[in-house]
Amino acid sequence: MSIWKAKAVRDLDDISGVLHDAWFDIDDVAYDQAAGSVCIAFAQDWEQLSEAEGQGRDAPAAQFVRRTWRYTEERVPFARGDLRIEHVVAVRTDEAMGDAGMLVGVTYDQAARRLIVNGVSGSLTAPCAPSSDEERRYLSPVSCSCRCA
Repeated sequence: MSIWKAKAVRDLDDISGVLHDAWFDIDDVAYDQAAGSVCIAFAQDWEQLSEAEGQGRDAPAAQFVRRTWRYTEERVPFARGDLRIEHVVAVRTDEAMGDAGMLVGVTYDQAARRLIVNGVSGSLTAPCAPSSDEERRYLSPVSCSCRCA
């Protein structure tokens, strides 16, 4: 299992690299109000994860299915993962976010203290309430964990 954690805004680029073009189902977004967290389950191509890690990972290889004069069809292995955002006080989701079912990345609006998970067709906004002065200067903890399905 690989884990990416953001403790500062600059760390979100690494998480965005993992999430970019990942598939997700809007119905699988879980907000736990009591725990103050939101979790977005996703599936990502292993090759994309290898690139995000910046190393030659031993990822499962795509399996050849067939070749036609137009294209080569392959079965691509996917990893399952989740994006977990902590210290969340609310979650707002564009209804259209689930239309395309593909994530783009994560950004942080410092002035409004909210994380924005961008999808191809909409976004999820999570206002955060940092629990300490140090977190107020940076970003509440965000982690993205990926596991092979």
